[in-house]
Amino acid sequence: MTARFSSRIRRVWFKLDSRTLELAGAGGVILVVVGVAIGTNHAIGLILVGLGTSVIASVLVGGIALGRDQFMQQLLGDGVQDVFVDRNARFEDNFWNELIREARSHIRVLGTANHGYISDPAVADASARDFREAITRHDVEVEFLWLNPDSKLAPVREREEHRTTLLDTCNAILFFWRLREELPHARQQERLVLKEYDATPSCGVTWVDDLMIVTQYMAGNPNLRSPGMVLGKSHAWLDRPIERLLRKAPRYPPITNRYIGNFDAIRQGATPISSERIRGIEQKQSQLDQNRGDLKSEAELRKELPPEETRST
Repeated sequence: MTARFSSRIRRVWFKLDSRTLELAGAGGVILVVVGVAIGTNHAIGLILVGLGTSVIASVLVGGIALGRDQFMQQLLGDGVQDVFVDRNARFEDNFWNELIREARSHIRVLGTANHGYISDPAVADASARDFREAITRHDVEVEFLWLNPDSKLAPVREREEHRTTLLDTCNAILFFWRLREELPHARQQERLVLKEYDATPSCGVTWVDDLMIVTQYMAGNPNLRSPGMVLGKSHAWLDRPIERLLRKAPRYPPITNRYIGNFDAIRQGATPISSERIRGIEQKQSQLDQNRGDLKSEAELRKELPPEETRST
């Protein structure tokens, strides 16, 4: 209701701006015609022609800017705050840890291996520290969803990515399980939810409070430099006052809601990881480590990227 209403208001507003430009353009043409009729050999005619051409030029520039602004307002209204071609190049190395430290409600991660949080010992230590503090000091709910390394889809994903996706997955699951077991209170352990799913992975999602970063998976690609979007609440300039006025606004705009729905669907079908399951993952980790062959981990491949492309998560 609110989204449709604010969208209509935006369209009316842009129509008004368009009509204003049309009137200004017509006025510019009239000035030019009158100036030419008077004659450019007269001062008044020359002034009118100059004013008219300036107005027409301004209208052309304004029309281009209006079209772009309309497009940007539509994206913002749908929840798109930013887009990126390369996640590594877009985000600084410490960006992901800053997200963890700033979280006050929840941290929800949907991925295949979720290995970036343990890509090297220093990163793993920082991740453990920040997740532990988020849970124990700020009561943040943390939830991780992994592609089940025993599912039929997991080996397919590994072949597509040409890296140790299965081993990376096992390593990440065991890391966060140990972190969960180290939490001092049962309630704190309950706040760190670990699950695995069997759905076809098409994107990775990092959802922290009202901010969601969606990274698209590329078929037949190691996905070290994937494109994606930053989603969240609407920042379109007309939406906020309208939402406050009607007080019936949905919490998230359409595109953000679509990805939230996808996350919830996968979460509902995911299986919680138990201590018995961990024993199976430990055995699988040992087998994969012994038979990894020439495949490299995500962390190793990231280190081989050119310097300007090595930012990671």
